Order: sequence, then structure tokens, then C-alpha cells
Amino acid sequence: MAADPTYPLFPIACFLSAAMLILVLLMNVIRQNGNLGVTFLCFWLIFNTLTYGATSIIWSDNAALKFYVYCDIGACNSQS
Repeated sequence: MAADPTYPLFPIACFLSAAMLILVLLMNVIRQNGNLGVTFLCFWLIFNTLTYGATSIIWSDNAALKFYVYCDIGACNSQS
């Protein structure tokens, strides 16, 4: 079984992008910009990137189900 050579880069990139999205969301609140579409998009992208990062750490070496509740939430269908 070959190990993924980009393993530590993908979760780090996911968590950094989630942090940057939080900054965009905070700037949206600080500037009192009433763009509801940007707010919903930021929430959804933060949730997705955090889910992808957690999924890549939890199932980094194998695909054995370790956390059944987490898989039921929707993380198992996020990566193939």
C-alpha cells in the first residue's frame, strides 16, 4: 500500500483556507456589509474545508471506518 506523498500538505491547506475564510467572514461582519450570499457561502466553505481536513487526517492511511457517527454526518461521501 503506497502512502500519499502529499499527506501533510492537504490538511494544512484545508485548515489554512478555513482560517482565511473566517477572516473574510469577520471582515464582512466588521464592515457591516449586508451581503447574505457571501455570508452563507463563507459558512458553507468553512464547513466543507474543515470536513475535508478532518477526513484526510482521520482516514490518512486506510479506509477502515473508525468513527461511524462522523461518517453518518457526511464526511464519507466527501472524498472518494
